[in-house]
Amino acid sequence: MFCWQPTLAHQLTQLLAQTEFDGCHVEHLRGALYGRHVQRLTRENGKILRVVWDSVDCISALFEQATASSRDFKSRVLSRLELERTRAFEAEMVQRFDATTVVTEPERIALQNLVGSHSIETARTQTRIHVVPNGVDTEYFAPRDEPRDVATLLFSGKMSYHANLTAAIFLLDEIMPRVWQSIPEARVVIAGQNPPRNLVRRAQRDEKRVQVTGAVPDIRPYLARATVGCAPMVYGAGVQNKILEAMAMCLPVVASEQAARALELQNERDILIGNGAAELSAQVIRALRDETLRAMLSRNARHFVETQQRWQDSAAKLEHLYQPTPS
Repeated sequence: MFCWQPTLAHQLTQLLAQTEFDGCHVEHLRGALYGRHVQRLTRENGKILRVVWDSVDCISALFEQATASSRDFKSRVLSRLELERTRAFEAEMVQRFDATTVVTEPERIALQNLVGSHSIETARTQTRIHVVPNGVDTEYFAPRDEPRDVATLLFSGKMSYHANLTAAIFLLDEIMPRVWQSIPEARVVIAGQNPPRNLVRRAQRDEKRVQVTGAVPDIRPYLARATVGCAPMVYGAGVQNKILEAMAMCLPVVASEQAARALELQNERDILIGNGAAELSAQVIRALRDETLRAMLSRNARHFVETQQRWQDSAAKLEHLYQPTPS
């Protein structure tokens, strides 16, 4: 309801009165009520319009993780307050729309479980939940023929997002002290918009080794210059696009199992995976020290995104969902 805007709803009403549409695509939990608005209007006019809800992630599953693991107090409190209502709302939306899409199989299972606990028509509803994977633009995110900085670790993402903030703090406070014991000259670049003041202050205490950029006009120069990418997610949902973008630009990646889980990556071939600060710091040290290892990871990373995360394949799946269901 926080995201409901009467002006937008009125514009949708006008559009539907003026134009015949083949279908409706509504994105994210925030937009779900607009999809329901479209359904009501078309039915009132005696029409049927197929509505696909692109949920992307299961938000209640994310809230459940945030209540236990977020380093941001506000996020923990809000997640606890909204968790049960969000579970019920997501389960209802899955039952109301013609099709629901998410980006990973775990997200699909999470929504299925919600429907199972809120619906007597579980089997019929679950057939409406589909996985449409995220992709990466391999022409835009392409490797560059330029030297990389020495011993530089990059973590990218919107820093106002509580899962990214928790990962950034985990990186600085628990992973990097172990890395600095072995590689004192190692640097960390945290690139992403809206970093909170406590993260900026943390960087200012160690300006030679930690940089928090804030919003950047283009993330590709940072991906091109870094030695290793890092995605030490403590919790999260869906696909970590930061991993796909880094891999597309041949940047070797060290990630937590949580961050890599949604992608069918092979540890030690496509990516280096660790659990906990000790394992992740050991993998970072390996990657920073071993040029041969980095070269192997770079080649395999690029090959993975070129063959496994093509937008063309995802688009074909999505186009299929727009087609009317045979009666």
